[in-house]
Amino acid sequence: MSSISLGSQLDALAVLRVMESDRDEVAMKLEMLTEKAERYQQGLKTSLDEDLAGLKDELTSLESELNETLINQDRQFSQFKDQVLASVAKSNQDSAAKLEELNRRVQYALDRGFLLLWPRGSYALPTPASGCPSSAGVAWEIGSRKQHTESEDRNKDAVSEGNHLLAPVRSIDADQNNYVYQRFCLKTNTVVPGPTWPTGTYCISKRGPCPAFFQKGSITWDEHKSGGLSSRDGLLPNGQFFVSNTTLEYCCRADGQAVEPIDLPRSQPFYLYRHGGQCQQVAGMRVSEEFIRFDTQDVANADTATGQHPDVQLNNVVLQLCYYEQKEV
Repeated sequence: MSSISLGSQLDALAVLRVMESDRDEVAMKLEMLTEKAERYQQGLKTSLDEDLAGLKDELTSLESELNETLINQDRQFSQFKDQVLASVAKSNQDSAAKLEELNRRVQYALDRGFLLLWPRGSYALPTPASGCPSSAGVAWEIGSRKQHTESEDRNKDAVSEGNHLLAPVRSIDADQNNYVYQRFCLKTNTVVPGPTWPTGTYCISKRGPCPAFFQKGSITWDEHKSGGLSSRDGLLPNGQFFVSNTTLEYCCRADGQAVEPIDLPRSQPFYLYRHGGQCQQVAGMRVSEEFIRFDTQDVANADTATGQHPDVQLNNVVLQLCYYEQKEV
């Protein structure tokens, strides 16, 4: 077995010492690295904690802002809802008020007969002082009959006090001839729409065929013979018109109770003839009885009435009229 020289041993010892020194240095560096890693890890942890804390604060702030936004939106929505509901309520009130006003106006029109039409067909009515009644689509024709009455003896012509006939009803000329006027509003357009005449008890002047359920009749005035001064003007109802006598034709019905109101246009006054002893009632109208008395021929008087005719007294004809004017509403 060979022995190791002292030099070799010394060299080996030197190598060991170098290795120990390197090991220590490596150990020291490792320790330094470990400490550095620990510090880095601690710093990273601290940084992460700070970031997480910051993120948490941001999330908390965002949540707070979101909650505030939602609260504001709820408040705004609630305000908007209240405004909408208030607007709807006001609109409903306005609509109700407008509907009530419309209903009031419609009822006003109904009460006054503005929405009623004159019955269809052709006929004539006495003319009131207010003129021919108006109605949609109706253009009334006018005419008059000037009748020569007793002018040699005491004249007994008369018209009811406070009457509403278109004046003058009576006149006397320079030769002391007496006259009584009958004036008429004539509906001649048969194509104008309108209702049928309602059932009741009344008469109208005939112009053309009598409407359904009316019966025909006439009255003849035996007027003053001297002079033959009776005359006519414009359009007249059916009849015969001579210089010394007049015959007027009528359409009358008696198929309803006079006390039961009928519907006729009531925006303006008008006349019907009395039939059956009392005036026919008309809805929404106040009626008053009036008359015209004609002093007809004194000698061998030939006043006559035929068929169904207005209430009349003969031999000094007294013709009974019914005047209608709107009631106060």
